[in-house]
Amino acid sequence: MRDIRSGQYARYRGEEYQAGYSFPKKQYILTTEEVAAADFGFVSNEAGIYVKRVTGTELEELYTIQTFGLYREEKVELFRLAEGYYLSRTSEGLLAEKLGYVLQEPGVYNKMIPTDDIERVWEEKTPARIIL
Repeated sequence: MRDIRSGQYARYRGEEYQAGYSFPKKQYILTTEEVAAADFGFVSNEAGIYVKRVTGTELEELYTIQTFGLYREEKVELFRLAEGYYLSRTSEGLLAEKLGYVLQEPGVYNKMIPTDDIERVWEEKTPARIIL
């Protein structure tokens, strides 16, 4: 079983971290659960997450990662893995109807898919523009 990654990531000093951006401070906020990050200036918060603020010029790379799976011969996006199920979400009504997704809110369909029903899982990485 593997972790599901979804969201923005950055490469900083040769390592990959989850990344967010603070518009007021014009800084990227890098996070990790790795204790060793403290050696690189990351500070632990009350939840045990190590955090560091950096400028765009300090990043080597910025990208978005999405996790997908092959379900009933269709490519579906996967978000969470819990108790033998993946959470999948789509905004495509025809795909949702074909695969038995449930309308969660207008334009958003969800389905909990047993892990055994997913034929293959992969990640796609899309480059993002670094704000300097």
